[in-house]
Amino acid sequence: PATLQYSYYVFNTKNDKLADVKVRKAMAHLLDVDIVISKVMKGFAKPVIGPILNTNPFANNTLKPIKYDPDLAKNLFAEAGWKDSNGDGVLDKTINGKLTDLKIQLLYAPQGAGKDVTLMYQENCRKAGVVLDIVPKDMAAIKSEVKTRNFEMYLMASVADLSTPNLFQAWHRSSDTPDGSNTSGFGTPETDKMLETIRDTNDDNLRKDLYQKMQQAIYEDQ
Repeated sequence: PATLQYSYYVFNTKNDKLADVKVRKAMAHLLDVDIVISKVMKGFAKPVIGPILNTNPFANNTLKPIKYDPDLAKNLFAEAGWKDSNGDGVLDKTINGKLTDLKIQLLYAPQGAGKDVTLMYQENCRKAGVVLDIVPKDMAAIKSEVKTRNFEMYLMASVADLSTPNLFQAWHRSSDTPDGSNTSGFGTPETDKMLETIRDTNDDNLRKDLYQKMQQAIYEDQ
């Protein structure tokens, strides 16, 4: 039976290698969601574009799932300044005066389908010149690393709201604290204001409009 659970990779947007949205979008284009659904999930899953599932009345269904596109990913990496300057097969860039390889550590709990998906993702990244260093840990250890923001990426699963979604806790900048749920560091004054208005308004039409705009903002910031 269908459930409301969805899985996703979290970027630490304050990390030097992941701060550029072009890098995050490129990484998104290296995950072959269609293959994950057909091979790993045996067809028993659907793609999602964000924290509000497309069956929810507040869903922004104009947004399309990110497709696997390694050529586009390579172009985005290049636009962000990542190139293989020394011919070792790994993209690199000078950051703070130091030549830095595009090597990203990914934390994940190796239960369920997460391991198979992550190994496939690792191989796709390797072909694009990205070293995805996958580190299996139990969820308690992952949460400890995330709490101190000592991570670059991690794999997580959540349960979506069936009716009125609560985006404030995970996406408002006031939750970007050790005990808060905004672990990616997402947010701008504009998105904070939208979340505050969603929480406070009694105008259903305004709330729905702002939910649509919030999903667009999360999608574009990948």
